[in-house]
Amino acid sequence: MKDIRDLVIVGAGPAGTAAAIEAKRRGLTVWLLDKKQFPRDKTCGDGVSSGAGKILKDMGIPLESGTLRARTLSGVSIEGPAGTERTYIAEESSGMAFTSRRMDLDKALFDKALEVGAEFKQATVKKLLRDERNKVVGVVANDGQEYRGKIVVAADGATSVIRRELMGAGERPYVTAIAARAYAQLKAELLPVIYLKYLPNLVPGYLWVFPLSDNEANVGVGVFARQTYKNSGIKFKDILQQFQQENSIPMEIDMDTYQTWQIPCWTPSMPGTKSGMRIIDGVCLVGDAGGYVDYLTGGGIKYAISTGMSAAQRAEDIIVQGASERQADSGYLFRYRRDVRKSLFIAYLAQEILGKHPALMNVLLRKIPEGKEGTFLRALVGGHA
Repeated sequence: MKDIRDLVIVGAGPAGTAAAIEAKRRGLTVWLLDKKQFPRDKTCGDGVSSGAGKILKDMGIPLESGTLRARTLSGVSIEGPAGTERTYIAEESSGMAFTSRRMDLDKALFDKALEVGAEFKQATVKKLLRDERNKVVGVVANDGQEYRGKIVVAADGATSVIRRELMGAGERPYVTAIAARAYAQLKAELLPVIYLKYLPNLVPGYLWVFPLSDNEANVGVGVFARQTYKNSGIKFKDILQQFQQENSIPMEIDMDTYQTWQIPCWTPSMPGTKSGMRIIDGVCLVGDAGGYVDYLTGGGIKYAISTGMSAAQRAEDIIVQGASERQADSGYLFRYRRDVRKSLFIAYLAQEILGKHPALMNVLLRKIPEGKEGTFLRALVGGHA
């Protein structure tokens, strides 16, 4: 008898571990695979939205966890392309939006997955494993080891090996933005807020500062129009160094921690097209592998967790409830529309309207009535706040 599990999950980031935790809650057996051991670093802005914070708490990972080293956020400050700045700080923080280094966040989720019984194997996955009928029955690692399961979940990130095999190297279900981040030592106390500075010469794009503690912050730049960035001749390192010299937020950026990465951003696509599909040959693409990232802010942790959990529920529908794949896919699509698509679509529209028309953003920031900043600003940065 082959060593078979109900679920083979490729990738142990937030999407993969959320799928594993939910699958175990539903009584399924799990292979959880990742090419790295944990803890491991992951280049990110380190901001976690209030929506993601609530889900994490429900999963049994409270902000008070020593692993997370979370810094609670209570507001947002946005500076528009023309320099207009508006700030909102809640009188009472919900305690749900926070910052945490991805090394710490991912380790907390990974530890929880192991605690509930997921079986972890360090493995670099090379390809899908298929039977004589061409049905996906697991994956094959670089060393030839086979990991068999009734259902495979691809949570292996923006450069997903599984996605490339299923869709082809040239096709992906998202558009790609680019970002860079570094860590900085703060020279003055910073409000516990998300700080975004929209860059007039790189719209749609912005610079961020996310406080990690009283004396440390994650500082970075994200650009959602790659061609604009290429044509500008401006380098991310130059933007960060100029920001440091401006001294609007006194800090010392450690350029040795500078890293760049790709952001797989969600945009609408026709469900009948290949790029619109997230379940192919029975394999669910979740998190970054499926491009579930906010097109306006680059926030993706909430959607990674949500799609991972939904993939586990789909697996239970098939394996335990005896649903057909078509029935289970219908349930997955319903949850996707309810929990994920609506907010991603709003972010997409905001990017198309506000992000690409800086004059309009400037007007809106100036026109927000005093005392009403919270509703607008929180909606604008929904992927992070």
